[in-house]
Amino acid sequence: MAEEESEYESIRRKNLEEFKLEFEKQFGKIEKIPQEEFSVLPIPKKPRKYKNAVVRSSLPCRMSLRNKAERPNLSLDEAENILEHCEYKLNNTRKRRAMPVISLRRIPVPNMKLPEEITESDIKNICYKSAGKKYDTVNGTTCHQCRQKTADTKSICRSPHCNGVRGQFCGFCLLHRYGEDVAIVIKKEVTKKITYAGPEK
Repeated sequence: MAEEESEYESIRRKNLEEFKLEFEKQFGKIEKIPQEEFSVLPIPKKPRKYKNAVVRSSLPCRMSLRNKAERPNLSLDEAENILEHCEYKLNNTRKRRAMPVISLRRIPVPNMKLPEEITESDIKNICYKSAGKKYDTVNGTTCHQCRQKTADTKSICRSPHCNGVRGQFCGFCLLHRYGEDVAIVIKKEVTKKITYAGPEK
């Protein structure tokens, strides 16, 4: 074992010596290179071309009348033109503001069924896992939570305050987000003859 270590040490020493010799050869070459090759040559400066500067004193000094604290000297015709222009602008803005406001009406949700119209096939069509969803961009309905348009049965909000797809949740989102089951929710009757009105949370 001791002989193997000594062989290793001798090989290591030889390698170090060879490396030092090689390094000295390379380093010696670098030292011998004259400094002139590395010196940076000065870049000749080109004379700058300046455009003729505008003499400001030749132009009349313009200032806002507000800054000068002066009242404008207008003729009667100029004053009437300004008044007509202001009235015209005022009338046009009033017309624009008076446009009828489109009231937000309830957007009907497609395939809205009453609780008594829900069948067993509707309940079987509820998807509780995201893996089993069938995506249908044409005939599918959009879930308010995950925004995916799928062909599965979703909860239906029949509240008059609900617009669009606010109360429409797929089985997966309603169960995991609000802890409610779509199968129970779509058959749910609430007091005052109002059916399911969205998640309670």
